[in-house]
Amino acid sequence: MKKVLITLIVFSLLFTGCTTKHNSISTSATTTKQDEQKDSKPSQENILYTNKKLGFSLKIPSSWRDSYSIVKSDDGTGIDFYFIGKSKTSQAEFEDSPSVKGLYLFSIATEASIQDSEDSVDSILDVGTAHGTKYISYTGTDCSICILKDEETEADSKELDLLKADWQKVSTMLDEKETVLKTFQSVD
Repeated sequence: MKKVLITLIVFSLLFTGCTTKHNSISTSATTTKQDEQKDSKPSQENILYTNKKLGFSLKIPSSWRDSYSIVKSDDGTGIDFYFIGKSKTSQAEFEDSPSVKGLYLFSIATEASIQDSEDSVDSILDVGTAHGTKYISYTGTDCSICILKDEETEADSKELDLLKADWQKVSTMLDEKETVLKTFQSVD
C-alpha cells in the first residue's frame, strides 16, 4: 500500500511539475454552466459538450459517461480531459487543484497557447477553427494514465482488478479520441 501511495505521489509531483511550468494542464475550476453545456440524455446517443466561451462543441461517446471530467485551462484558452475510473488510483485529486479529479488524458486549446511549450507537449493534432481561432489537441510528454498498468503496484487483489479494468477502459477511450476530435464544431 505504501508503494502505491508513493507511486501516486511521485506521479502527482511529476504531473504538477509539468502543469505549473507550462500552464497547459488545468488547475482551475471547471467551466461555468453558462460557458459549458453537457446534453447528457440517458441513452446510447453521444453526449454533446458545448463550450460557448471558446466557441466550439464536441460529441463524446455515451460509453465515456461517468469516466471523464473536463476542466478549463488556467489561461482560459482550452480544456483538459481527465479519466476517472473505478480504482482509487484513477480517482486521484490534487491538493493544489481540488476541482481536478482523475488522470490527465489530453487537451484541446488554441494553437497559440502552446507555442512557448512545444517541448512539453506531444501528439499535436489540428482539430478545427472556431470564431477565427485555430484549435489543436495535444497530450503532455508524461503519461499519468500509465500508473494504471504499473506491474509493480502493491495493492489488494480487488484494487489490482480495478486498475486492470480502468486500463482497458482508458485504452478504449484513447482509441476513440480521434473520433471525438473529428466532431469539433464551431458554435455561436
